[in-house]
Amino acid sequence: MSQPLISEALDTSRNPLKLCRIHSVFLDEWAFFRKVPLPVSVTGVRKPTRFSPPLKATLRNFSPFVAALSLLASLDARTWTDVQGRKIEAEFVSSTATDVTLKLASGKEATLPLNRLSQEDLAYIRESAGEGGDKDGKPAPKTTEKEGDGLNFNDPWPQTIRFSEDPQIQTVAEDKEQKRFIYESAHYRFVCDVRLSQQVVKGFAVMFESTYQYCRALPLAISGGKLTEGKYQILLFETKDSYVQAGGPPSSAGVFMSGKNVVMVPLTSLGVRPVGSGYMLDRDQENGTLIHEITHQLTPGQYYAPGAMGWFSEGIAEY
Repeated sequence: MSQPLISEALDTSRNPLKLCRIHSVFLDEWAFFRKVPLPVSVTGVRKPTRFSPPLKATLRNFSPFVAALSLLASLDARTWTDVQGRKIEAEFVSSTATDVTLKLASGKEATLPLNRLSQEDLAYIRESAGEGGDKDGKPAPKTTEKEGDGLNFNDPWPQTIRFSEDPQIQTVAEDKEQKRFIYESAHYRFVCDVRLSQQVVKGFAVMFESTYQYCRALPLAISGGKLTEGKYQILLFETKDSYVQAGGPPSSAGVFMSGKNVVMVPLTSLGVRPVGSGYMLDRDQENGTLIHEITHQLTPGQYYAPGAMGWFSEGIAEY
């Protein structure tokens, strides 16, 4: 048996993920399950086309007109970037709640899942489509995410996935009497029973957002999970006792509660500890268990089904 064929790595400034190795035997089983045919190389030879002299003259006269049309068409084109940093020149055609249709330089149209695009591209789509509907004037659909959206089985395996963004944290609510403090990043909502500074929240939000980006980039369609009001819900607890009282397993560092669609985490598991009247983040805290639970939250429900695919949810969360 050959050595592992694929090595995936997430490189973050503070919270690197362990190397993800998938063996050739797994790939063979996966390809068989998906019934993907082996690649076939086909070589074709085309004879050069010959034109009569009158037709050549017509084409010469027509060339400037074609060039002018190409120039005008390119004015609407822009550079699109996916989550792996790959770029393509294309023109925006239309969008839905989950996909965008682009017109390529070849004239062909291609449909891509929105979760594969950069934040800049998503902002451009919102601006182009408008709040009331898409570019063609059709009513905008509800933006609720469905499990399994964004299938990407045909995408190449990324060599390296880097998360270099500085998570933007928004303070949504701070209710000292109710002990309910809510902070949000791009894809997550953190609900805590104590007040945290934005700097502390930003520190551990890197792990959540980078795991989200890493899972979405793998060609395994890990694009599911259920959102609560547009965000993945994370419940944070000041003490291990309050975590256990809320239903967390006593011997765990965190847990994904599939029935409630939430990940529950005691602050100590994130490396957050009290200092004076506030809290600080220990960036050297080991968080492999939490990454496991975060991945569970992102995994589509189909991967939890009994049978041939039941083993996959634990395997991908572990590696």
